[in-house]
Order: sequence, then C-alpha cells, then structure tokens
Amino acid sequence: MAFIPGPALLDFLSHLLHTTFITDGRQLQMNQRYVDELRQKYIKILQKE
Repeated sequence: MAFIPGPALLDFLSHLLHTTFITDGRQLQMNQRYVDELRQKYIKILQKE
C-alpha cells in the first residue's frame, strides 16, 4: 500500500462520496457532514503530534 498524505486521502473520500451520492441530495449532505467531521478529527490528531 503506497503512502497517501492524509488531506489528499480525505479529499479523495470526499470526492468519492460526492460522486456516489450525487443523485440523493439528503444523502449527499449527510455524507458530506460525516467527511467534514472526519477531517476535523484528523486535523486535531495531526496538531497534537
């Protein structure tokens, strides 16, 4: 498994969710919120190190 920088990985996941759930607006909002929460947690973890 190649090393992928965290932010790039999160952006990829965000893009994946956008393309997967683009047909259902409510589903998209739910998943975008989830990705945003993950990103915030990840940023906090990085800042602690």
